[in-house]
Formats: sequence, C-alpha cells, structure tokens
Amino acid sequence: MKQIILSVVLLLFSLVAMADQYRVELCVFEKGVDNSYFKGIEQVQLAIDRNAFYRYYVGDFEDRATAESIQKEAKAKGLKYAKVINFTQEQIACANSCTSPDRMQHLLFDYDQYTLRTQSKRDLDNVSYYLQNNSRHKVRLKGHTDAHGSDTYNDNLSQNRVVAAKRYLISTGIASHRVLTKQYGERMPIAKNVYLGQDSPEGRQYNRRVMIAILDELGDEIEGIVTPLSVPELLKSPFFREAEALLTLAF
Repeated sequence: MKQIILSVVLLLFSLVAMADQYRVELCVFEKGVDNSYFKGIEQVQLAIDRNAFYRYYVGDFEDRATAESIQKEAKAKGLKYAKVINFTQEQIACANSCTSPDRMQHLLFDYDQYTLRTQSKRDLDNVSYYLQNNSRHKVRLKGHTDAHGSDTYNDNLSQNRVVAAKRYLISTGIASHRVLTKQYGERMPIAKNVYLGQDSPEGRQYNRRVMIAILDELGDEIEGIVTPLSVPELLKSPFFREAEALLTLAF
C-alpha cells in the first residue's frame, strides 16, 4: 500500500511540474469505428478508458491555440462534439487511471470454446485500429489451451481460437496476409493446470488464450504495446520462461 501511495504522489508531482498538454477529443463510442469516419483528419489516436469506452483524439499539443485550430477543423468536417481537453489536468484528476491508447490485451477463452468473448472483440478492435494506422506492421496470434483433452484435440482447439481471432480482424478490414497465426495446443502453459495436487481452474484459465504480438516491418516484435498477462506467482508454470524462449526461436 505504501508503494502505491508513493507512486501516486510521484505521478502527481511530475504532472504538476510539466507544462499542460492539450488534446482534441473527437468522439466517444461504445465500439470502435473505422478510420474513414474522421474524414481525413490526420494522426487520430485511440484510448480505451476504464469503462471500455472508445475515445478518439488528436494530440498532444503544448498550446491550446493549436488544439482549438484542430477542433475547428473537426467541427467543420461534421464532428460536432469535438472538444479541447487539458489532458495533464485530467491525469491529475484521475491519477492516470485511463488506459494508454497503444496498450492491447491478450485474449482469454471459456473452457473448451473458441468463441470470442465480448471483451476479446473489443481488444481485437484495438488491434485493428492500430494496424489500420500502421500499414507496414503485422500481428502474430499464438493459440493455446489448458491440459484437459488429448494432444490432438487441443491442437485443433488452439487452431480454432487463432482462426476465430484472425477472421474477426479480417472482418474489420485487415488484410489476411497481415495476420500470422500458429497453434501450440497445451504445450506452452504460462500457469499451472494442477496446483498442490488439485485441479486449478484459475491456472487453466490463463492457459486458454491467444497471445498477441505486434510486428514491425522487419518482422520483429514491438515491445510494450501489448499488456502482459499477470499470472499470480504461485500459479506460474515452472516451464514458462523456457517455453517462451523456445517459442520465439521456433516461430
């Protein structure tokens, strides 16, 4: 708790010390929209807030006059709800609780299922938006299962999971060749399927996943864009680091 309080205090201090940064919030939706919606406005970015609303904005700007000029342009193009916000002051108000615009989430699945959850579709919308605005980048999807079922069954299940995610991205306008997939069945667990001799539903949930990696034009993974899955220490698979290293070499 002391560390959390200290982190918040340091954040607030740093924000107070810096100059105000302004953004133009163009619109807010419950679902993602295509970039064509913004009628030629450049460098539109996306932030998904803690209530899962999609906030589209341009910025940051060091002076309000520049932001107001962009706001005027946006309204002239029909975005009548465009407004200038002081993002620095918003950060102070919410202690930086808003989601970073570039952070994406890995996908989790129900037991023995490959149907995308509602949250997974939102996460894939975020991936799609990023790819639409970074035309030379690709995404790599890696499918996994828990340890219930035969090797063959789980290989097929993990394939169905990445296929479901790929099809969704294609449905949003992403070209098929920009979505790379590979399935690993139950071979690469990040959590224990069994803990202290008992079945571990929580551990198995972490293993039922599709891992997302954004690749640059050279095919190298871009670090820091996708939020890592936070597996409790006691549930971490003892083979996790070794498996991830082998996976990187094998792909």
